Amino acid sequence: MRILFLLVIPVMFVSCGKKDDKNLEEKTHRELVVENENLERRATLLENDLARKQEFYTAVEGTYEGTFMAGEKEFKTRMTLIPSLPPYTSNRIRTLEEVTADLNNLSFSLQTTHWNAKGTAVASGCIFSEIKPDYDNGQIAVAAENCANVYKVSLFDSSDRNGDGPIKTSEVLQKSRVISKKILNKDIKEVNEIHVVIQPTLVAKTFVAILRRVQP
Repeated sequence: MRILFLLVIPVMFVSCGKKDDKNLEEKTHRELVVENENLERRATLLENDLARKQEFYTAVEGTYEGTFMAGEKEFKTRMTLIPSLPPYTSNRIRTLEEVTADLNNLSFSLQTTHWNAKGTAVASGCIFSEIKPDYDNGQIAVAAENCANVYKVSLFDSSDRNGDGPIKTSEVLQKSRVISKKILNKDIKEVNEIHVVIQPTLVAKTFVAILRRVQP
């Protein structure tokens, strides 16, 4: 009986050890499955957020032109906005890292050019990069150390205005908010006008221009 008892005990320990290993393996597998599902769910949410923001970039990108007065002189101005990334159109489900990278890198490049409306060949301007818009207010603030002007760009629509009177700041903000919301809700595919406030760094006076789309 002593010999039989000694033989059975090791077998029981081996059997219990195998069962514990299997339980641990199954638990680890379940945890990995849950973790992957959570990562995929977060990636999907971020992908939807990215697609929504891309609606803004697609609607705003393009070239706009208009004029503004500086004293007795009339100047023409041109602004071109270019997104850093195209919309993602593949059916492949991307990783969380891929989508996060696109969200972080999505921005505008903006080029401004000003010249005398009488047709002089002399022009001035600046190029800005990595500009992030304010989606809630439909505005883009632009400044750089190497540029003589600071710009505030607002989405705009003058089609419902009566007369050519001064445009109040509150009206600009109200319109830009409405337009931005419509873009993000896919009710507007393209912006046709932008309201631009130009603040020279060496002059106290600000200048205002309504620019209209000239190129898609």
